[in-house]
Amino acid sequence: MLFRSVSQSRYQSEIIQGSVSPGQRSETIKRFQEQTDPRVLIIQPQSAAHGITLTAADTVVFWSPVMSVETYLQCIARIDRVGQKNSMTVVHLQGSDVERKMYGMLQGKVDSHQKLVDLYKQELEDNDGHGESGGGVFSDSE
Repeated sequence: MLFRSVSQSRYQSEIIQGSVSPGQRSETIKRFQEQTDPRVLIIQPQSAAHGITLTAADTVVFWSPVMSVETYLQCIARIDRVGQKNSMTVVHLQGSDVERKMYGMLQGKVDSHQKLVDLYKQELEDNDGHGESGGGVFSDSE
């Protein structure tokens, strides 16, 4: 439905989903990165979560919330990469209060994920990559 609607607009579009072969996917991404068309890629989030670079893009639109914080972050990371020259925008379309709340919960998971990453970074900086990290084996039997 979305692909049909965008295709009827003035924008050339292509779709990447699970049924698209790896070869077709590579060709579509190459055209997007190097040519003026297609200007819109409609991508199933799980199909865009790893292994592609879309620095020709400047906007990621989520048509509905995704359940995985990893998939969410990786989708955004497809455009937020070395070589990105555009200002980037992430849009969350929401059709109900439930979807609004789901995006809020997803953002909470992103915040928790970032805190965990920051904690590990701090641990590495504090230890300068040398010596004990304070980790160990714990047992309830002592």
